[in-house]
Formats: sequence, C-alpha cells, structure tokens
Amino acid sequence: MVVQLCADATVGKLARWLRLLGYDVLEVTGSQDEVAYLARSQGRMLISRNHRLAHRPGLRVILVEPTDLAREVALVIRKVGRLPPGTPPRCMRCNEALVQLNPEQAQHRLPSYLLRTQTRFRLCPKCGRIYWRGTHWQAIEDRVARILASLSEDVRTP
Repeated sequence: MVVQLCADATVGKLARWLRLLGYDVLEVTGSQDEVAYLARSQGRMLISRNHRLAHRPGLRVILVEPTDLAREVALVIRKVGRLPPGTPPRCMRCNEALVQLNPEQAQHRLPSYLLRTQTRFRLCPKCGRIYWRGTHWQAIEDRVARILASLSEDVRTP
C-alpha cells in the first residue's frame, strides 16, 4: 500500500521533491489545526519540522530535523518505502499525477525551440503545467540518484 503524505509549510521544498519522485504529498499552508485535521481526515502521514504539531494525538508523523534536502528525502523514503517502478512523477505545484503528452499536443502551448529540442513532455491534467527534461534535468537526476544510492547503502549497513 502506498502511503499518502501531508506536508505543512515547514517542509515545502521537501514536499515538491517527493512529488517529483512520484509521492502523493498534499501541501497544507493553513493553521496547525487545519494541517492536523486534513492529515487525520484523509488518513495521510504528516511530514513536519514542528515538534508541537508532531505530538498531537491521532497523527502519524515523520518529524524532519533540518539537515540537507537529500537526507530529508532519504528519511521520508526510509519511513514510507519506495514507490513501485513506473510510478509517474506528480506535479510539483498541485500534486496531480503527470501524464504523457506528445509534441503535437504541446505545439500550441510551448515555444518552438522546445519542440525542436525536446521529444518527451508530461502534462498536469489538473493545472495544465507542462514538464520536460530541460538543461536542469541532469542535475535533478544526479541528485535523485545520490539519494536513492544512500538508501541502498543504508540497507546494506548492519
């Protein structure tokens, strides 16, 4: 069973990176009461840096201590498990699972130079945002690979 997550405002960047990896992360920027209510009512595990919020009754919580982003992502993956292979990434803005979009479908929505240089696109069916593997993508892939490698090393360490 794939765990659904809820992130408060203290871990927004972490939430976006988890979405990129395919995790369902609802980001809530309201009060502590609103965050706790949504996490509880939707059966989501809460991710937070807020100790007071983390100790409220009835919540399943991953308390994240401030470190670097890679360690924070690895911590969450260790707690909830890896996603099945082929899980699509989610929109970093609204959390919807992304779908494939062919260049013909994107031609009226993107600059022509992108259509000449890119062949694979993903679309958020909720907010309409389009994603592609731009020049920044290699840095993202390298960082994700390091995070996943650190998880593998942790598994091997007695």
